[in-house]
Amino acid sequence: MPVYDSTFILNPQLEEGGLDTRIKDAVDLINANGGKVIKENRMGMRRMAYEIQKLTQGYYVSLVFEGNQGTVTELERKFRLDESCLRFLTCHFQDFSRKRERKVSAGKSEKTSEIKTEAKTEVPTEAPTEAKPDNDPPPQQVEEKTPAPETSAPESEKGQE
Repeated sequence: MPVYDSTFILNPQLEEGGLDTRIKDAVDLINANGGKVIKENRMGMRRMAYEIQKLTQGYYVSLVFEGNQGTVTELERKFRLDESCLRFLTCHFQDFSRKRERKVSAGKSEKTSEIKTEAKTEVPTEAPTEAKPDNDPPPQQVEEKTPAPETSAPESEKGQE
């Protein structure tokens, strides 16, 4: 199943019980449509980049879940109908599914590598070679030339005045 990340902003003026109810409803909707919530991240109150409905802060929540397109459609429909949801964004989360596949395949390869290491014999390593001196001359330092201060008259003329 594809993995999705749905982030939504709830009205901060809701009571704590109202926030929990909205989040629980979203999780239940995902589970009811054949999905599975992998990670729930309640980021809390944050300042928004711009004012929405005369509000400058919102309660941010992010849900990473497995589901099909029907689950995403139903979840977004719920967000549109809920007046306490200020904004939402659902993205197909490709990297997460690839990481899970790598972990599963890495778990299998660890078992096979253990078998290979038991049968492997130690090979003596070569002695470290001495570092060869570098025949290149050291780089030359560049001297910064500062302009001489300008004087109105040479010192020999100053004594004559």
